[in-house]
Amino acid sequence: MDLRQLLQGEWCYVISGAKECVDENGFIPSIVVRGRRGHYPMLGQGKYAIPWYWGKTKEEAEQTCAEMNKEVGLSERNVALLVGQSMRENFRRRY
Repeated sequence: MDLRQLLQGEWCYVISGAKECVDENGFIPSIVVRGRRGHYPMLGQGKYAIPWYWGKTKEEAEQTCAEMNKEVGLSERNVALLVGQSMRENFRRRY
């Protein structure tokens, strides 16, 4: 399934802090989609693609993330609900 299909539903940006989402260049945002477990790091696709970086520190990245979610019309509550649902889906599939 590609990202365009995933984004047909409700989604938000997150800074997960997962190992694959942070390196010496900073923090890479992920996308969380309602009804889907986990997150999708914005690592770039294709031969010449590079990851998105939203801040050298977690605080900078989280601030950019909050601004981008607000820009697409999401409140902090909406984001918390989407992330919570994703975590619940992940838990259901494991146990």
